[in-house]
Amino acid sequence: VKDLDFGNGKIVVRNGKGRKDRLATLPNSRRTPLKTHLRFRLALHLKDLEAGAGHVYLPNRLRYKFRNASREFVWQFVFASAVIRDGYRWHCGDSALQKAVKQAAQKAGIHKRVGCHTLRHSFATHLL
Repeated sequence: VKDLDFGNGKIVVRNGKGRKDRLATLPNSRRTPLKTHLRFRLALHLKDLEAGAGHVYLPNRLRYKFRNASREFVWQFVFASAVIRDGYRWHCGDSALQKAVKQAAQKAGIHKRVGCHTLRHSFATHLL
């Protein structure tokens, strides 16, 4: 959650290609739906905390440096798994995103093969 910058319209992508961090654009049209999703995630996180869960894995040695940070909402995944394992809620897997994109394409009546990489190319073309 902490990697979203609504004010500047940016998303920090961690450990991307070449294990480098980079900035990606957060389009105006996606800000309101994303804020709505974050309200849902906050409610889910509070429910997880009540159940004694609500942890996320922190990178490197941050879990030792900041003992309670793993339970703070800012460290939670924006797109979290529906499953809690050992008190931790991980991010949703790649296959879940690919499946959602495929279902959205079918729902939109697109009969060509569509995947996440197709969206990347479409967005790059749109920027030109």
